Amino acid sequence: LELARDVAAEHRPPDPATRILLGVVSRPLLRRVCLAVGRVGRAATVARTVRDVTELLAAAGPRSGAPVECRVAYDHPCHLLHAQRVERAPLDVLAAVPGVSVTVVDDAAECCGGAGIYGLTHPDLGGRIGRDKVAAVRRAGCDVAATPNPGCMMQIGGGLRLEGAPEGVVHPVELLDESYRRAGLYRGGAS
Repeated sequence: LELARDVAAEHRPPDPATRILLGVVSRPLLRRVCLAVGRVGRAATVARTVRDVTELLAAAGPRSGAPVECRVAYDHPCHLLHAQRVERAPLDVLAAVPGVSVTVVDDAAECCGGAGIYGLTHPDLGGRIGRDKVAAVRRAGCDVAATPNPGCMMQIGGGLRLEGAPEGVVHPVELLDESYRRAGLYRGGAS
């Protein structure tokens, strides 16, 4: 808490055009942290500047790269869907990848059981919820699962591995990156 207080104290209100890019932390959580460390005036300013990487990419209209032929089972992470109310941006990023076919998994709005460290601190309930999510991913009949949250990636990925399933788990931006790499859009050409 002391470190958070020091960081908040040193944070200058950003230029309105500046965005803080995060892949996991939600705007409401950042606001609560700022309030908790006594930076009430800056809490709203900081919260307004935070965006998920998929929001920025979707708003920019990601350019098309080379095809990445795969079927993707997409799952909404709780922080993004419920806390930040971001639903379309990750799907728009996936739609920008030629060759990707997306199926949103059944009950995608429900938690995967990871919930930060919940799956570790409550392994029985987190495990049951996780098994339900893994079953939904498997029912989608896809090559890979995608979700824009590392905790969800670990929970779903771990569940798939425990079942010996062939599917892996990626962040949607990883598929966009692979598309760009294959198209040679990075300095030095394709690798």
